[in-house]
Formats: sequence, structure tokens, C-alpha cells
Amino acid sequence: MILENVNVNGYESGGMGVTTFGIDSSDLTYVIGLLRNDIYSDKELAIIREISINGYDANKEAGVEKRIKVKLPTRFDSQFKVRDYGKGMTIEKLTSIFVKYGKSSKRGSNNEVGCFGIGAKSPFAYTNSFVVISYNSGIKSMYNCVLDASDVGSMISMGSEVSDEADGLEVIVNIRDGDIESFQKKAMKFYSYWDTMPEIEGFDVNDCTDNKTTLLVGNGWKLLDDPDYTFYKQSYAVMGNIAYPIDWSLLKMDDMDELDYFFKKHSFVIRFNIGELKMSPSRESLQYVELTNNSIKARL
Repeated sequence: MILENVNVNGYESGGMGVTTFGIDSSDLTYVIGLLRNDIYSDKELAIIREISINGYDANKEAGVEKRIKVKLPTRFDSQFKVRDYGKGMTIEKLTSIFVKYGKSSKRGSNNEVGCFGIGAKSPFAYTNSFVVISYNSGIKSMYNCVLDASDVGSMISMGSEVSDEADGLEVIVNIRDGDIESFQKKAMKFYSYWDTMPEIEGFDVNDCTDNKTTLLVGNGWKLLDDPDYTFYKQSYAVMGNIAYPIDWSLLKMDDMDELDYFFKKHSFVIRFNIGELKMSPSRESLQYVELTNNSIKARL
């Protein structure tokens, strides 16, 4: 996804001393900790969202129509797996992009959802280790990603072997027994907003629902029957398969009073093209900047 550029007028120092802002090497561990952990309020959902979206992007980049394959954790097998059928990753790409915070190859177009360069590391917000398996040009390469004593993380090669499996990447995360049920529910709700459902092992597509009846459907939107006894209903803006709750108090609809009240009283799901909204780096919420405000108000 192309990130919105912020235009800032340059400041002339007039010959005075200039000091550049940056990050001290001694503070790098702290900053990485913020990016891999502290930005996510829901650690389980972060894993589901970030790993799944990366798989979706990989398929799209490779031009394959096959859906990503998801295995949710159960009482008998606690692993969460996401397998895409993209191009896979060479060791060069893994070491130059995958393990680098802030590094992304997806900022050149709005064909893909990713852009921040932090989502691939999201399992570290929940666990100290996860597994990455890359299938590339007939070679299966396995890596163990470990959050070691440095608190930064390392990727350890576990060897390679010849394979006849299709190219792509698989990410495997072990889920704690006490979290399995909530993990399943969060995953089902998350996938219910996808334009093309993943192939979910052991679960029916009908299990993915927000438990609300659709009353009306339009071009890129639908109105839900929300039985909750709340004065204001929750609506969602969906972009790149991710449903962002709309915060009406931040949307600044002073010039649209009648619409403002109408939409607050109903539950809508409204779809946007990638790049029409700006979201937080955690992808848990929208940033209500001019781009977001204008896009949502235009759709309303």
C-alpha cells in the first residue's frame, strides 16, 4: 500500500547549528520492543491479522487465484498455520526484508495491503518463538524465529531440502491452551470480512460470521441488523480485508448533521479500496486525517 505523504515546509537554519533526529544504538532494543509488542493491544488478533494479510498479499503479488490455507489451533493441535502460494522467499529476501523492522517491498502500489514492515514480526508480541517455512524453486527451507536474551530476535536456519510442493511461505505459531477458544472466535470474526475467504482447515465457511443478519446490500456496503440495545451502533470501514471500527466522534461530521445521526443509529459495513483510508501502524484503528475523513464522508 502506498503511504500518504505528508508535506512539510522546510525550515532554514540560517547558518545555525543543526542536529538530526535519530535513534541511539543503545535505545534500539527499546524501539524494537515498541514495534513488535507495545503497539498491539490484542496480541492474538495481531497474529491472525498480520500473518493472514501477508499471505493474502503474497498470493496477489504472484498472481495466483488459489486461496491461502489456514489451520486454526484446537485442543488436539495447538498450532496456528498460514500457508500462502506466492513466490516464497529466498534467504536473501528473508535476511534483507523479513527480519528488518520498517522494511517493506509493498509501498510502491495499492495492489497489496502491507506497507509498514512490522507485521511479519507480530508473533513476537505473543510468543518467544515461531517457525517460518519457505518453498522456493523446489527447495524447502525452514527457520526458527526466536526472541532471545537480546530481546531483539534472531532467525535461525533449521536446514533445507528438496521439495515438490508449490512455492509459497508458511508461518507456524503455537497458541497457549487457555487461548485456543478465544483465538478461534477472533479468527472467525476477522475472516468474515474478507472478500475471498481463506481455506480454513476443519472449519466451515459458515462458521465465519459476525452473527448479524444483513438487511440491505448495496454497491460496496451492507446494512446489518444489530440487536444490541445500544444508543449508537458500531459500523466498520473495510479496506484490504481488515474491518476498522468507525469512530464517529473523530470523523468531524459537523457539516453533515442529518447523515451523522442516521449512520450512528445503524450498523453499516462499508468497503473501501486500498489507499483510500489511513490506518494506525497496528492496523487496529483508523487515523482520522484528511484522507480518511474525506473518503468516508464521500461514501456516506
